[in-house]
Amino acid sequence: MLNICVNGLFRYDQYVRFFGEAGLLEGFYYSHRIHTNAKALGIEKSQAYNLWFKEYALHGYLRINRRASHRSQIAILDAWQFAVLAKYKPAPALLAVIGETADRILTRAKRQGSVTTGHAVTSHPIELKRQISIEHDLLGVAAPSFEVSSRRLDEIALCDRLLVDSSFVARSYSEQGVEFERIATVVPGANMTRFSPRDPAERDTDEFIVMSVGAIVPRKGHRYLLEAWRRAGAPGKLVLVGSLGEHARQILGPYSCLYEHIPRVENVRLRELLVKASVFVLPSVEDGFAQAAMEALACGVPVICTRNAGVADLVVDGVNGWVVDARDPDAIASCIQRLRQDPSLAAQMGVNAGEMAAGTTDWRRYAQEVVELVQSNLK
Repeated sequence: MLNICVNGLFRYDQYVRFFGEAGLLEGFYYSHRIHTNAKALGIEKSQAYNLWFKEYALHGYLRINRRASHRSQIAILDAWQFAVLAKYKPAPALLAVIGETADRILTRAKRQGSVTTGHAVTSHPIELKRQISIEHDLLGVAAPSFEVSSRRLDEIALCDRLLVDSSFVARSYSEQGVEFERIATVVPGANMTRFSPRDPAERDTDEFIVMSVGAIVPRKGHRYLLEAWRRAGAPGKLVLVGSLGEHARQILGPYSCLYEHIPRVENVRLRELLVKASVFVLPSVEDGFAQAAMEALACGVPVICTRNAGVADLVVDGVNGWVVDARDPDAIASCIQRLRQDPSLAAQMGVNAGEMAAGTTDWRRYAQEVVELVQSNLK
């Protein structure tokens, strides 16, 4: 039997039910809106532990104080861990999303003899800090509050195995001395019912549309896409979908007339936007995976991404998109120009994207691979 602990939801709402169907789920400990209950997740009421107070406390605090200290945020996250431990029931295995959010839970599980798997959803803390710091320096803004604390590193050591979403994340951990044998890469899935390949008629426009989905923060690299769009000089429209982060003004300011901004789109409506796009661009300087890019592929939209994004594992140059170096607006501009100048190439790459996604990505398949990983750890 397996316990799963997630400070938030982080996509687990898409597939936790498959662990239940396999008869492996002991308990799912998470934090989300009050109404995100067992029924919404497709699991038994006795398996769902929604410690929802953290969501409201943390988001409310950050709304009041956007430069909240690392220590004050950790205090709220610790309160969530203590709440989990108050309800925690032992199980042979524990799968926990890590990031200074599960060390106390992992410690308890280890003492109880559980086999522990940490789900690392970003690159190694040292690499993550490095990439974010570079961006803040280049933007001329205050250093990030993110810290490579001893707790983050100890948390990694508490994991018997690490589950990662991409080869990019796996490399970052290996380069910091984590034995490669401890790392298992399982590429995430997509909701193929919601994000199905588009019919050509769904585009219903000849306008060339470049789209990017993600919070507008330094780590996501939007300024490289904006500069690429300026250099490409292609007729059409650049659409940025995502909330405005702390340094959005510095990122967007020099390009104020070049893009259309949509602050928020519910995931259930995201496909309506994606199917209109000629190409999806993910210019991140650090991205453990980037689910929206996967969903774009599933909709039959070519993807241009960087090597520092996990979804690069699914992008084949010239087939369903291109993979470029991070912080290289010229490379992004070149790819955009090729698609703009060759509609037949763009159309074929879109077909390839949809076919490849349909053949490789599904949440049931993903959950089964994670189940096999956990079971192998128990042997």
